[in-house]
Amino acid sequence: MSESNADITIKPGQIEKPAPIAGFENFGHIPLEGMANVRDLGGMPTTDGRAIKMGRLLRSDALHHATEADLGWLMGTCNVQRVFDFRSVEERQMHPDPQGQMEGVVFYETPVFNVASVGLMPHQGIEKDATALHHLAKGLHPMILSVYPKCLLEPEGIAAYHALFEALLGAEDGATLWHCTEGKDRTGLGAVLVEHALGVSDEDIRKDYLATNLFAQTAAERIADAFGRHHVAEKMDIDLDAVFYAFEDYLDAALDAVNEKYGNLDWYMEEQLGIGPAERKQLQEMYLV
Repeated sequence: MSESNADITIKPGQIEKPAPIAGFENFGHIPLEGMANVRDLGGMPTTDGRAIKMGRLLRSDALHHATEADLGWLMGTCNVQRVFDFRSVEERQMHPDPQGQMEGVVFYETPVFNVASVGLMPHQGIEKDATALHHLAKGLHPMILSVYPKCLLEPEGIAAYHALFEALLGAEDGATLWHCTEGKDRTGLGAVLVEHALGVSDEDIRKDYLATNLFAQTAAERIADAFGRHHVAEKMDIDLDAVFYAFEDYLDAALDAVNEKYGNLDWYMEEQLGIGPAERKQLQEMYLV
């Protein structure tokens, strides 16, 4: 890695890595050619001794990176029938999902928040990305921290996650995949909600949230290298890891905000997402073995 981007690369030891989850090998990671963070929740244990069914619930990073072979694997082996895109309108316009190559798959465009409104929209090109990051360089981690509660409490996020659960309750077979850009924040919170509804322990939910950090480094270093090659980040002090990696305080910020407003996550899910005891029981019957 070049010296020119040494100040924005990931420093070893700073990134939180999760302990393994028994029976859930490598956090369900599916190694594809163009996508780094595709994971099947199947195999994750629940507190009552059951486990999530294989091939029903998938989470991922952006689909526009997928190769033809990746898409064939997702639609064939994984039997993906539904895709939720949690990205903003701007992100989708810039890098649309490959809907034309995924015939028969139902796509739901459900933005969790407007990325442009929070001042950070990555993957616009090296020059624009560097400029945006430069303006936010001193406060990327606090900025992302402040966005997490909005994902769960603002109308857009509530509508997006409500739509996900509505689809899951109506999905008799096949896999449902949800994604954002890196598969970390909006996707990660979606996984937190689904896993909680299915009865996964809080400890394992946290481990799975942090598991993004096992698979994100390649993408983060690729961006850092690109900045360096284009000589646009030589004098910047950019906290690049705040963008690409998961941190427990991000998750804490979202859950603390929910607890403050609703008392606990169960009440939030029942009042805002329509997932009460009866719906949780139905989900567990559908998605657990």
